[in-house]
Amino acid sequence: MAEKDKVYKGKLKQSGIYNFKDFYEFLYDYLIDENYDMLESKYVEKIKGESKDLEIIWTATKEVSDYFKFEIKIHWFIFGMKKIKVKK
Repeated sequence: MAEKDKVYKGKLKQSGIYNFKDFYEFLYDYLIDENYDMLESKYVEKIKGESKDLEIIWTATKEVSDYFKFEIKIHWFIFGMKKIKVKK
């Protein structure tokens, strides 16, 4: 029977201006470069006026040996995301 050990559980809160597309691509590319198999099991986008809410669930797995496998689950909850223009 398989056993799972939870090594780390954490939350990250961010409010402010950031480039969601760049962050999404960076994290995805990083996990692929580290030889993880990626599965995006959920992508829900709810539009509310000018803003939108996102819910994304990723599962990344990596075979370490015949007996061990790493699994990373990432749940994204993004509320009130808007497109803005920033002058540099």
